[in-house]
Amino acid sequence: MDEIIPGLYLGDMNDAKTAPADIVRVCVLENCISKKWKKWHPYTIHIPILVPDIEEPFGVVWYKASVPQLGMVARTIDFLLRDGQKVLVHCWASVERSPLAVAFYLHTAKRITLDEAYAFVESKHPLTQRRDKDWLRKPLSTPGAIR
Repeated sequence: MDEIIPGLYLGDMNDAKTAPADIVRVCVLENCISKKWKKWHPYTIHIPILVPDIEEPFGVVWYKASVPQLGMVARTIDFLLRDGQKVLVHCWASVERSPLAVAFYLHTAKRITLDEAYAFVESKHPLTQRRDKDWLRKPLSTPGAIR
C-alpha cells in the first residue's frame, strides 16, 4: 500500500483486506461484488471503472474505461478526503485499474494533464502500468475540475 498524497493510498486486494479499520476502501474492479467475495470490510465502496465494450465470437469481451465511472470515483475520493477520511483505492493487483482511477482523480482535482497525473502516480507507486490509451477511446486532453 503506497501513499500517493496525504490520506490517499493505492493498493491491491491484500492491502484492502489488511488495511487499518479507519481507512475507507474504494474497489474499482468490475466484478468486486460477486458472490464469491462474501466478506468485505464494512467501509468498502464499489465503483467499477471498466465496462463491456466489444463482444467477439467465443465469448471474448473487451472492456473500456468509463469516464463517468472514473468521475464518480474522483468525486468520491474528493468527498472522503475533504471529510478527513483516509482512502485506499484498490483493485486486484494495483497495477492498472486502481492507478488509472487515482491518476484520473489527480487529473480532475489538481487540474493537471493525465500524463502528469500518471507520472506522479508512477513516482509513488512503481507497479503502475499505464493502460488508459487502450481503455479510454478518446484521450483526455485538458484537465477538468471536480464539481
